[in-house]
Amino acid sequence: MTVLAAFQGNGFVVIGADSRATEESGDMLVLANPKITWDEHEDYLFAICGATRGGNLLQQGWTPPTPPVWKDVNELDKFMTQQFIPMLRDHFVEGGYDAKWEGEAAWMDSGFLIAVQGIVYPIASDYGWDRDIRNIYTAGSGGPMALGALEATTLST
Repeated sequence: MTVLAAFQGNGFVVIGADSRATEESGDMLVLANPKITWDEHEDYLFAICGATRGGNLLQQGWTPPTPPVWKDVNELDKFMTQQFIPMLRDHFVEGGYDAKWEGEAAWMDSGFLIAVQGIVYPIASDYGWDRDIRNIYTAGSGGPMALGALEATTLST
């Protein structure tokens, strides 16, 4: 069970994850490649769940575009939607990971919480994202449990 959990504060993000993976056979692995990782320039913090291939492609040999300095978060939203995500998908296509059949939307079998400049972008398997007004985010099969814990914690503060 993968658990990714993130809290977005005022200009900062905290992300946590477990450190294990389960094979289809049920065998557990303690991962050598972490589920949370910085890009090579430390512009982005990636939290990875789902199929290992997506994480491999993010961690091994991809240089994401440099994010803009923004005055309004809508500028960063536009950048992530129109530049970052298409470049991510192109990288996945080149790596043989992306899937699309005639008449279907593009998809991949991973999920990501991506933090950039204090903003969390939860990238779903269809490459879409949306922001949570509570500023809490989870992903992975253990996400619902983490969401309950985050909701209880943020309501009590």
